[in-house]
Amino acid sequence: MLSLICSLHQTAIHKLAPISKSGKAIAYTTAALSTAVMVVMGSPSASTHAADRVLVRLGPIQQSVALSDLEEFAHTGNIPSSLQLYRPALTPEVQTTLNSHLPFDPAVSDDLIADLRQSSTGEKVFEALELMIPSSNPDKIETTLKRASQNPDGLSILGFIAAYPDETLTLDISAAVTLMSQLNLPHWQRGLLNSVLERELTVEPSLENLAFDPTAPGHDRVYQRTIVLQDDSRNTLVGGALHHRAIPVDLYWSEWPQGPLVVISHGFAADRRFLNYLAEHLASHGLTVAAIEHPTSNVAWLSGMSLGVEGGGNLSDILPITEFVDRPRDVKFLLDQLDRAVRNSAVADETTDSQQRHPFDTDQVTIIGHSLGGYTALALAGAPLDLPTLREFCRNHSVMELAPADWLQCRAVDLPGDAIDLHDPRITQVIALNPVMARIFSPDSLNKIKIPTLVTAASEDSVTPAVTQQLLPFANLQTEHKYLLTAIGATHLSMGDPSNLNPALTEGAMLRERRFDQTEQMRSLLKALSLAFIKQQTPEADLYQPFLSPTYVQSHSDDQVQLRLSKTLPPKLEQWLRMAALPMERVVSATLPKKKAKPEERSLYSTTVHWLSGSIVLMLFLAPTGLSLDSVRAMNQQWKQRQRKSRRATRRAKSHV
Repeated sequence: MLSLICSLHQTAIHKLAPISKSGKAIAYTTAALSTAVMVVMGSPSASTHAADRVLVRLGPIQQSVALSDLEEFAHTGNIPSSLQLYRPALTPEVQTTLNSHLPFDPAVSDDLIADLRQSSTGEKVFEALELMIPSSNPDKIETTLKRASQNPDGLSILGFIAAYPDETLTLDISAAVTLMSQLNLPHWQRGLLNSVLERELTVEPSLENLAFDPTAPGHDRVYQRTIVLQDDSRNTLVGGALHHRAIPVDLYWSEWPQGPLVVISHGFAADRRFLNYLAEHLASHGLTVAAIEHPTSNVAWLSGMSLGVEGGGNLSDILPITEFVDRPRDVKFLLDQLDRAVRNSAVADETTDSQQRHPFDTDQVTIIGHSLGGYTALALAGAPLDLPTLREFCRNHSVMELAPADWLQCRAVDLPGDAIDLHDPRITQVIALNPVMARIFSPDSLNKIKIPTLVTAASEDSVTPAVTQQLLPFANLQTEHKYLLTAIGATHLSMGDPSNLNPALTEGAMLRERRFDQTEQMRSLLKALSLAFIKQQTPEADLYQPFLSPTYVQSHSDDQVQLRLSKTLPPKLEQWLRMAALPMERVVSATLPKKKAKPEERSLYSTTVHWLSGSIVLMLFLAPTGLSLDSVRAMNQQWKQRQRKSRRATRRAKSHV
């Protein structure tokens, strides 16, 4: 059905108006996008009221397709006469897609679907489905999903149609195209993920006698100072001119510093102040913190990039491939300079005032990284870049199939060689917050990390989706001391300092960040958990160990974000994650055009996709991400009015016969 709808979409466009060369490129893209959302749909049920036809609508063009014909093709590969027109589109990949199932436990399906509908994510999912299926309503969609989910094999596209309680299911392609501008495939995973995570990771609460509150500020006075380090061995292209790489660093320390040095690495399009509140908290408890800023992937660098198709319209301009090496080298250079400062007993000035002296333990360093900073931290911790695996992944996937984190990682395919080892033995602990770690590191790469590691995952993260970017990679970590903090309901930037984030990021539609007041408890927990984790390298380890318990972490949950801590993934959860991740990629890849494009079309398609990918990445961080659905709702309402008029006219005609 997916490729059939693609064909219908393209055919209808040709009927309505001539299509330009650039329009052909966009048509392929939007056709694939418009159908991908159907992956959420389920398997057949034994309902006496079920759809047996699909009515595909694009503006005034409508085409009716029998469900039995689609099922015959799916089960046998034979193409019925009614589908001969679409033979080129009905490939073996499409047949596989129609037979694909999303794992779903029938025993808990009703509860999961009910939970989904009541959640903020579920509201968006149901609204999207209602707009794409104009004759539906939330109750009808919930009923259909519950019926469809009873198949032990899981959810499938044909199954949702068969379980739909009307004779015909109408699919509005125009609405699907518009909605897909705000929705990526991992969103559908997240809708089911929240309920699964909460069920599998919840522990029985227990009362513990805690000696103190690690979320409270420490008693030490915090000092802060900004320095700029200049690496003369590396050049950065700025404004068409080469400059030595200048690396700003914010230093935080107390009057009586102790314990490991903490280095903070920000994510793509952020800066060194992204975790300012965390740096101040750790320093108040006696830790010295260095928050580094990477000059060719920070917000200042990105805001200077043009989004025009010429001169900065693609990802190669927005994220230089050298950044995957330069970021870890920035941290290495920082540690080298601080080590020199320790030997000279001062930093950047000549004072010997005790309040201006900064003893840095550069032999024992905890690195905290968010998003692309999480990649930076893991690379320094000992995970080598696996470029052959990355190249194979990126070669076999279209840009439109990927999450923003995948787009970023695929920039690294042009790095020379096969494996790049950026390990620094001075790194003795890692805290990776919503890290980019799925494609550029293979399981073998992650196995090489031998130091204590804390990974966080947010279930509603649209930028680094939790299933593929954190939860499954976490299972590949073999280090003896590892922790997974799962924030059910949180988004990509929920851990960031609200004073350093664009409030417009909370106003999007399908790529919306949670409001900062809704994630305050999560940031409070991060202060306690980070402190307790770092203190495990000090004589105070036993004192802080109780704060690394699942019960303590869970106690910080609220109505907005449920928090869970685990050392391993429960077997049932890991199996669900591995099975749920695969059909998503298969479904989308099967909808993409298989024929070899002409050189001029390939160039136009590539330019369009590169511009789109660069624009979206930038908008995720710098601009409001919401796109109005008013036009879709108005179009949907007009169609319903036309349908009512048509039915009235039919009844009048019959009454005169």
